Amino acid sequence: MKEQSGSLYHIQPRLDDILNDVAPFPYTLGAFIAFLSERRCLETVEFLLETERYRRIYHWLEHKTETYEAIRKAHLSGLWNRLINQYIRPGSKREINISCEIRQQLMQQFYNRGGDPPPPQVLDQVVKSIKELLRGAILIPFLRRSSATARVQSLSMPSLNNSLCEAATSASHFEDDIKVNRRPREDYPSHLGPSRDDRKGRGERVSLSAEMRPQEVHDIWFLASAIKLVTTVAALQCIKDGLLTLTGNLSSVTPNLTSKQILTSFSNDGSTPIL
Repeated sequence: MKEQSGSLYHIQPRLDDILNDVAPFPYTLGAFIAFLSERRCLETVEFLLETERYRRIYHWLEHKTETYEAIRKAHLSGLWNRLINQYIRPGSKREINISCEIRQQLMQQFYNRGGDPPPPQVLDQVVKSIKELLRGAILIPFLRRSSATARVQSLSMPSLNNSLCEAATSASHFEDDIKVNRRPREDYPSHLGPSRDDRKGRGERVSLSAEMRPQEVHDIWFLASAIKLVTTVAALQCIKDGLLTLTGNLSSVTPNLTSKQILTSFSNDGSTPIL
């Protein structure tokens, strides 16, 4: 029996999974959009996404009370007009490649109904045609290139099947300054006395809260709070910008700014979401 690979690169996702952005890396919707943009056929996936948006809003507003009827009709009419004028009407800027028969049917539907938005089912045939076009001409080349790109990237970064184990062993130079339970370094402050590992080796009972000074508890609490309130990228940016200083060990993590100032700067900047 052939051994299955632990990597996700061998998985061939369906087109619908990619469009719904539920396919595994590297077959993401963003990568698919970038691939289509390179081939100057981005309007096809844009049409599919806007059609799905029209479908969801139509069914959602369908169950609302009559007070929403005017809003429902105006909103759906705007979406319907955009779909026709942007993607279906002959000679439009983002005209999609569909058969003349399907195009004539949709244009006839557009003229007959006036401003009344039709049910999403009238778009089923054109959606099916576009998806068949993508499966036949775009999907396979996209899957091949994405898989090859992911395999090349895996040579310079931990792969999905061994990411945790390899990262823990190969990135020790980074973890050395942030890991809590590690062996003492030569530059460990002598005034703190024997390390926790040394005391455990001599058979002494060690209480984490008893051996830590109030300032150390505050430092760890502050770092834990920061991790909960900002993303990992924001925390690394704090270190880079000097808002946090990492030295020999975790107990010496000291903020150059107060937690209130840091959180205020992030919330005012607006570039980093607060969890």
